[in-house]
Formats: sequence, C-alpha cells, structure tokens
Amino acid sequence: MRICFILGDKDSLGGIQNHVCSLLNELSRNKSNDYHIISNRVLVPYIPKNVKVHVLDLNSRRNPFSTIKLFLRIKEINPSLIHIHGRKFLKLIRFYRLFIKFKLVLTLHNTKGIQKLNSLSKSFFVKTAIDHFIVVSDPEKIASRVINATLIHNGIKMPVIEGDRFFYNPPPFENEGLPVLIACGRFVREKGFDILLDALSRVHNAKLWLVGDGPEMPSIRKIVTANNMDDRVWLPGRLSHDDVLQLISKADLFVISSLSEGGPITMCEAMFLDCPVVSTKVGFAPEFLDEQHMFSDISAESIQLKLNEIILNLEPYNTTLMPNFEKVKNSLGITTMAKKTEAVYQSLS
Repeated sequence: MRICFILGDKDSLGGIQNHVCSLLNELSRNKSNDYHIISNRVLVPYIPKNVKVHVLDLNSRRNPFSTIKLFLRIKEINPSLIHIHGRKFLKLIRFYRLFIKFKLVLTLHNTKGIQKLNSLSKSFFVKTAIDHFIVVSDPEKIASRVINATLIHNGIKMPVIEGDRFFYNPPPFENEGLPVLIACGRFVREKGFDILLDALSRVHNAKLWLVGDGPEMPSIRKIVTANNMDDRVWLPGRLSHDDVLQLISKADLFVISSLSEGGPITMCEAMFLDCPVVSTKVGFAPEFLDEQHMFSDISAESIQLKLNEIILNLEPYNTTLMPNFEKVKNSLGITTMAKKTEAVYQSLS
C-alpha cells in the first residue's frame, strides 16, 4: 500500500508531531508499504530516511493557494490510504475525496476530539468519508459512539539513560533533603501548570522542576515570583529529550496536571523509568493508574491535598505503583502500537 500521512498547522515539535515521527519510524521498517508524509519543514530532520517527505506550508487551511498545493501534491502521490492526525484537515481531505480515490484513517489524540465522535458518526457525509477512526483513550466512550473505531494507545520506544551526562550536573535541589517533583510539557493552558503552581505554593516540603517552553511561559514566571517560589521552582526552559529523561530518572515524583491529553506520553516515559506518577484523570491515565494515583479533580485544592499525602508517604506510594509500571511496559511499547496500526491499514486494503 502507498500510505500518506498529513501533519501540519504547527511550527514546533509537540506531542502529536513526536508521536507521528515515532510511529513512522517503526511502520517504515515494513518494506511492503510505501510511506509518504506531507508536513511543515520543522519535521524533516525527524522523519526516517526511507519515508518520502513532501514539504508544504500547512499553517493556513483557509489559504486557497495552500489548499490547491495540498490537493495537487496528494494527486501526485496517488496514495491508496491517507492517515491524518486530528480534525484540522478533515474538511479539506474529505472534499478532495470527491476527486481522488483513497481510503481515509483519522486519529483523534485528545479527549476533546473523542467527545466529537458522537456528532461525527451521526453525520452521513462524514461517516462515509472516514473509513476508520483510531482513538488513543477512553474505550468505553468509543464503543457506544462509533463502530469503525479502534483503540490504539500511543506507544513509546523504551527510554534509555546513557550514563549521567546531564547538561546541568547536579541539577538544582538535588540532594537538598526535600522531595523533588517534576512536570514537563509545552507551556499552554491545557497543561494546567498554573493550577499546579497554585497548589505548590501551599505545599512547602517539596521542590519542582518545571520543564518546557511555550506561550504561557511569561505568566508562569509571574506566578512563581508572585508566590515567592523562585527558590523552590526551577524553570530551565525547553531541554533535549535525553536531558528530560535524565531529570525524570532523578526526580521523586512525576506530576501531570493537564486539563486534557491524548496520552500523556510523558506518563509512559516516567513509568518506563520506574518514576512514581500522579496525574489528573486525562487521556489513558485512568486505564493505567489506580484511583489512589490520581487527583480527585483538576483544582489547586485537590492537587495540594494529594501532593501532601504522597510526599509524606513516598516509599509506600512507590510500592503501590509497581504493578502499574509492569502494565505500562507490557502495553505501551511502540512495536505494539505499530502492529495495531498496520492491522487497521490491512483491514482497508
């Protein structure tokens, strides 16, 4: 099969972009399929060499010149199947199907997208335009909403820590006697870092590495300073993936405060590294964490109470997570994800 991925609308390497690159890297090992991707230039260095890359500026879906270029490129590639991630290009791609014949697979990466499945599946035009949905969490919701959907969790390659070559060694707060928490991700509202910092301002027996960058960075810095937490919160900015893994392996607790997530992939990486995790009830976290490992709701009060409880009992808390670590390692590998995705493609061939 000739399979074409389409991914754009972002000039930075975020969670979905990382996921697509990892998936393509694994899928392209199967020489029986011919893989292409249409994307912005930012992804080019991360795409496997045996995948044909077509660079287009996809930031504006309403630009008529961009839509025409995308149509002509798809026509030139002549794929037997197109796989898109998220709903941003859905209207365009289903319109192109009036003129070009191909199967269409849509992956929805967050709970907002999954909540739209009900309206998508009830629309006759959309249902006939989408041959198969791939969703990454919430199997109960999926089963009741749409027939042609497959649950495939976002998988990751086993994280490897090579020595102790962290760029800042030792990082701040290490070996100071207080537990060190870590949270990381793009600094956007959906990550809930403002809520986490609000909670931490009332948790005085812990320190935090808050790793990442993004449009919310100025407001995050203001919150830290306003709450006199400059000596308890480290904001190193965006780090390399290797450096992030080094920090996770050194931290006492990985905290996820997100309002919505497709994974979260960072939870997988932390649990692959046997780092204790506590999370909001987002993405597939409820499928791999027990109730005691999640915040009761997304509020500063709930996060504060749970962090205080965990910090006072870190070792016993870590012990309760041992079965969860094994479950994640057995279920969320990248090879498993690729095999399930290939099975979807084959069902449509």
